[in-house]
Amino acid sequence: MMVAAHTESTAKIKAAAKAASPAITPNATLTKDQAEDLAELKTLKGAEFDKEYIDGQVDAHEDALDLMRKYAVDGNVVSLKQAAGEIAPVVEKHLSSARALDKD
Repeated sequence: MMVAAHTESTAKIKAAAKAASPAITPNATLTKDQAEDLAELKTLKGAEFDKEYIDGQVDAHEDALDLMRKYAVDGNVVSLKQAAGEIAPVVEKHLSSARALDKD
């Protein structure tokens, strides 16, 4: 479910960025925080990994949902604004799933 939804949302963002005038090239480079989080996950195993991974997914999806909702309302690139509005409900479902796993 997650892979399919993320693949679809990435395709929507890329298409919306390409449709912008001028076209926008998304930067796929991890941020410093993302790289640090990934490095930390690589050192963990078992239950420790699971807990940190789920915690990170909750945080990331909260941030993504906030970003999508705000951009869907206040964004200044029409194609990206529309994509954000389409993606927000999917991110909200993922966040609910991540939160449910976090309670286990």
